[in-house]
This record gives sequence, C-alpha cells and structure tokens, in this order.
Amino acid sequence: MKSILDIRLREGNPYFKYNSISKILDQLKTKTYIPKKLGLLDKEITRVSIPPNYNKDAYSYNILRAIGRARWSAVSIRGNRLYDLDYLDSFQKNVLSFCIVKSMSIILINNKKTVKNSIIAIEDGGNTNNLSLIEECAKYTKRIVLVTRNFKNVNNIRSHILLNYGVSPEFTTNINDTKGIDFIISDKAKSYGDIGVWYLDSFYEPEQFSNLAVNDVLLSINDYEERVSPELLGALLKSENNISKRVEDFFDSNKINIEEIRFGKKEIDINSY
Repeated sequence: MKSILDIRLREGNPYFKYNSISKILDQLKTKTYIPKKLGLLDKEITRVSIPPNYNKDAYSYNILRAIGRARWSAVSIRGNRLYDLDYLDSFQKNVLSFCIVKSMSIILINNKKTVKNSIIAIEDGGNTNNLSLIEECAKYTKRIVLVTRNFKNVNNIRSHILLNYGVSPEFTTNINDTKGIDFIISDKAKSYGDIGVWYLDSFYEPEQFSNLAVNDVLLSINDYEERVSPELLGALLKSENNISKRVEDFFDSNKINIEEIRFGKKEIDINSY
C-alpha cells in the first residue's frame, strides 16, 4: 500500500514569525493524525496539520519538517496556495489546472456560455507557475488574454502555446484594456468588479465584490468518504503507475467528480450567477 502525506494548514489567526522560539512553538502546534486507507486505490493517507505561520521561511521549514525522512509515494500540500505552487511538480499542477478550468466551465455553462465561446483572462499570464493553467485553457478556447508586465516570460509562453496548441493568446499589461472578458483566473489580490474570478490566492477576500468569486473546489473519488482537494487528488494520482495518462482519463476511470465549488468555507450557489 502506497503512503500519501497530506499537509494542511491549521485554522486560526495567522502570524508571521521565524526565529528559534517560533520554531519550537510551531513544532508543538504541528499534529499528525491516524492514517486513513483508501482501499480501492490501495493508498494510505497520513494527515499532518501545521500552524498558520505565514512567514515564507517558516512555512517552508514547517513543511519540510512535516515531510521528515519518511519515503512518501507523494505529498499533498494545502495551505497558502501561492506558496504551495513551488512544491508541486508538473503533474500535480496539471491536476490543479484541470480542476480550476473544469469548475470554471461548469459556472459558464450554467450561465449559458461555454469555455470555447468565452474570453478567458489569466493574470499573471507571465508567471511560469501559471503555465499549466494557460495550457489547460488553450485546450478549450482560442480566446485567451494574458495580463502581465513580464514581457520576456509572456513572449516565451505565447510561443509555447502557439507551437503546442495552435492558439495565439492576446497580451496586455492592463486588464481594463480588454473588454468582453467572461472569466478571469488570477494570482493577484485585487478586485475585478462584476467579472467572475477564480482566485489562486486562497487567502485573499475582496472587501466588496458583486462578482462571482471562487478559490476552491472539492471532489468526490471512489470509495473515499471525504471530499478531496485538487492538491490531494494530484498526490493520489501521481502515485499511480502510469501518470502519462491524461488527467481527464484518471477522472473517468476513477469516477472523480467536482462536488463543491467554493469561496473559502462557503459553497457557491452557481445558480445565482
């Protein structure tokens, strides 16, 4: 049976500390739970919760300490997503991107639109961490807008997308320069007015917004009684023998479905969009 490590951030007031005392306190606040078995996939999931210390050095230190010296088949990290992206490999990013675009598609369909006929903006479109998202969007639509000031990266990304997907994304430095955008996927902590947004920053909440804001999805998988995150799903599928399969094929063969589209702890009623 393969062992999966599921690292999660504990609930509580966030703090930013990294010193000898905080290291000791963080260790005391770290908790390991009894492993759960996922029989049909022949996996055992061990969950570890780490304290809500948002100092980036402390966050990395706590993650590495949670991983320890054990030989895990795969590791899932679900805390500050903008930090977590640095720990995901390309396959896990592909799973996350698939879940993001799939949930966006569900919302658009409910609003009598499709990804194919929609204009999708991605900010920061010059951030290489977002490449898998751009690739996933390019599978379904030719109408992609990359919002960024990273001129070097965005030109390389546009060339890559054109070569591999036959899609030539538009490029702008200002989201307001482009009208008619149907949905935005963003790693920025900012409001976008009335446009639907999938926030990659899992801790940002606009003070006021009338648009549909999404930052999370939960999925059902086989015989596992709990809803799973895209991060955990990526770890589960990564430990399979054949990760060369398309993510879509894993979803179909394991009866994986998106069960909840959320903003924080709140499930989004897509019928109100």
